[in-house]
This record gives sequence, structure tokens and C-alpha cells, in this order.
Amino acid sequence: MDWQDPEAGDELTLSYVLRHLCFGEQAAGRVEAVRELLTESTRLRRELSSTPWLAANLIGLAYLAAGRGSGSRP
Repeated sequence: MDWQDPEAGDELTLSYVLRHLCFGEQAAGRVEAVRELLTESTRLRRELSSTPWLAANLIGLAYLAAGRGSGSRP
């Protein structure tokens, strides 16, 4: 994946793309890919001080940490 180099400079949009990519990875059962994508999306949202969307990602990461990431949307 080449999502780590956001040439367009629109980090908020990139954070959305990464979050939505994790839904496909989750459906395929690739929990580590979900964690990686969601962690990067969270980092971007934290940098942007996008508090409501940051909270949504943190809930998803909490589900993953609880081992429930394979059956529920992050």
C-alpha cells in the first residue's frame, strides 16, 4: 500500500479513506491490517484535532484490543 505518502495534503480525507479501507480488511479477517489502517487514521485525526472522528477511531481500536475486531465494525 502506498497510502503513507499523502501527496495531496488532505489528511482528513486520507483519514477517512484509511478508516473505510479497514472495513474491507475486517470482512476478509485481516485484523492486523485493520489495526494498522485504523492506527494511521487515528494518528492523522489526532494531528488535525478532529475530536469527534478521533473518538470514533478510538472506539474501533478499543474493540480490536478487546478481541472483538473481527465481528464488529471499527
